[in-house]
Amino acid sequence: MNDYKMYILGARGSHSVSGVQFTEFGGDTSCYILKNKTHAIILDCGTGLYNAQELLQDCTQVDILLSHLHYDHVIGVLRPVFRKDVIVNVYAEFTEFGGIDVVKKLLQPPFWPVRYGNLHHVDVQSEHGGVIFLQEDVKVSWFAGNHPNYASIIRIDMPGCSLCYATDYEHSNFVFPKEAVEGCSIFMYDGMYLQEEYAAHKGWGHSTWLEGCKIGKEYGVPNMFIIHHNPTKTDEELNKIEEEAKSSYPNVWFARQGTEIKL
Repeated sequence: MNDYKMYILGARGSHSVSGVQFTEFGGDTSCYILKNKTHAIILDCGTGLYNAQELLQDCTQVDILLSHLHYDHVIGVLRPVFRKDVIVNVYAEFTEFGGIDVVKKLLQPPFWPVRYGNLHHVDVQSEHGGVIFLQEDVKVSWFAGNHPNYASIIRIDMPGCSLCYATDYEHSNFVFPKEAVEGCSIFMYDGMYLQEEYAAHKGWGHSTWLEGCKIGKEYGVPNMFIIHHNPTKTDEELNKIEEEAKSSYPNVWFARQGTEIKL
């Protein structure tokens, strides 16, 4: 077993939302933090990262795993939540787009007055062949996803828990990589659209809870979280959709901002 917890700080897709109708599932965009006492693994830096400063203050090691570079997954770096004395390693597959300099361009005039000096980028493919070890017993594997401008599927293996993070993934004409999900105890999957909505959004790079549940069932995943909620969907609507999903696959939950999960 391990002493990591997962904190869901943002599970909304495409852009943040606010209002009383979005309080249960939250309005912040993608940010999930796996943390023990001194080590934090951050899955994407959406607006949910704005609320992470206190959570990260006792960390001596911070590793960011970026699935891709779309604004809703990196905009959270606008607020400096990291301690200045801690080097923040950013792992991603975007060397072809200019590496970490792409993100740093957001943090310079005329776009923003705050700059970072402690972000260090590691390209996981060219330097590590798609597999990295954040610690001796924390392994991260990267797989090609299906999304405009590219997005990675990320798998994390640690003692007692294996997690597959598949945000911004479109199922159409693409076979989900078996190695990314087989044997996982937690499966996080993009459920942006309903099945009846998908046809009008084909090629946009997102999926449905139904397609995710098919994969979860196939590989016997015991805990599945639907993520990247459509910003138009209210708490009432998401609760109804979750209920329908559970009737198909009891092991599925829709991610709620503010949830803490022992890994």
